[in-house]
Amino acid sequence: MCMILDANRCGDFISNNADMGPVRRWIDSGVHRLIYSNQEKIQDELYDNREMKKYLEDRFKFGRARRIEKEKVEQAIKDIETEYSLRSDDPHILGLAIASGAKLLCTQDENLEKDFKKIVKGKIYKNKTHAHLLTDKICKP
Repeated sequence: MCMILDANRCGDFISNNADMGPVRRWIDSGVHRLIYSNQEKIQDELYDNREMKKYLEDRFKFGRARRIEKEKVEQAIKDIETEYSLRSDDPHILGLAIASGAKLLCTQDENLEKDFKKIVKGKIYKNKTHAHLLTDKICKP
């Protein structure tokens, strides 16, 4: 029911390229949601793309994006950094996943992929061959 979009995929998502088409349709169906946060690093990365900012704000307004409060994400980040040695420089993405319950991440970052699989025990969407991951059971409501 929800997915986290790493900043390295925002351009492809907004342009609706072939690999991101299934994700756009899944989110735009009205049943599934993008997960994001007002946590500083997440907001800075996603809002760096003006079109992505507008997309998220529009979806949030109509209940198609879910914003996780920064305090929850920051607590999860602290817990992760205390317990794990990370390969990636993305504890904010991992914290967002833990705080939200999201088990699906769209990214091209191999180190983040390894951390996400290890810590969150989630799945990675990279391209349209992973469209089978876009199900109703991918995270808790």
